[in-house]
Amino acid sequence: MNDEDLYEHLGDISYQETFINYFDLKLAQFDGDWKAMLAQYFLQGPQPLLSGLVGGFGHPLILLADTFELQSPDLAVEALALTAIDYNDLCKFLLLSLSVGGANPNPTLSPQHILSKIRTDQRFNGLVTIPGVQNMTNVLSNLQARTALMEYMYMLNISHLPDLISELADLALLLLSATHKPDEPAFDFYLNHTLTFVYCLQLLLPVYPDTESSILLVRGVWLLTILIYITQLRPTITPSFVEDVEVGEGISWEDVFREFQESKSSEGKYLDPHFLRAMRNLMELGKMREEREVFYLKAAEKLKTQWSEWIGFGKEGEAKLNISSSALPNIGLRAE
Repeated sequence: MNDEDLYEHLGDISYQETFINYFDLKLAQFDGDWKAMLAQYFLQGPQPLLSGLVGGFGHPLILLADTFELQSPDLAVEALALTAIDYNDLCKFLLLSLSVGGANPNPTLSPQHILSKIRTDQRFNGLVTIPGVQNMTNVLSNLQARTALMEYMYMLNISHLPDLISELADLALLLLSATHKPDEPAFDFYLNHTLTFVYCLQLLLPVYPDTESSILLVRGVWLLTILIYITQLRPTITPSFVEDVEVGEGISWEDVFREFQESKSSEGKYLDPHFLRAMRNLMELGKMREEREVFYLKAAEKLKTQWSEWIGFGKEGEAKLNISSSALPNIGLRAE
């Protein structure tokens, strides 16, 4: 495989092994300088692959962030290969949204406020019958929904990224912890990923500080957040579900994780990698926001004490989030 073949076969899963072997060889050609290799393919060349990080439900983005956090050449190869394998229409939509441009019609709206507008937007009604990110195709293939998506992409105020990342982190926390029905705690597997995506931004924005790359990464995470919110049936967000969590005065992260550290068996929640990653994401994001750290401690304590399983797959009999009946198609389904 050469560079021309690489771009020709983006998104072709049958080339999985070929992509891995190709980037393994490239790493050797870069004398093991994996950061230079990543810069070459994500930022340069005839088709920079940075937009491909949103493919595969954002897993290339997660793997790239893990690469820099762990400083791993092997993960660098895997991140590039996964980006090539998972390149899809969502990546093309992200690039299109950047090229179209446009002014923000509501520059003062917070991400949470924008989602509240999406929750009641009838252009998304009837596109999703059961939760699950497999429904992204239904949304992206609908012209009316695509138009709405583009509008909401440009409502995000990107004029001051540090403030925006804090707002996105708060929103992701709420999507994980405050979208269930009153007194019926439930945690959505896919909404949980939005928290991981924001933590990825914290790791990757210093790596790619130029304006174009930063905006692409932030808009990519925002696009994933919007789509996941829609595919999970646009649940109502109730911040008090986190704000009202009672924690002891002076609670620390050591207190929150003591049960895990003292556990003599790896069972239940502490055997679930997504639960553990969610807890760590809350801790790391909370430590970065001293003025909001108690809010993150409350969310972590809530997750630790109330989580029993992930929902959001559309399985029969699983718990449901706080879904408005208007978000469901008129085929007999109800937000029970």
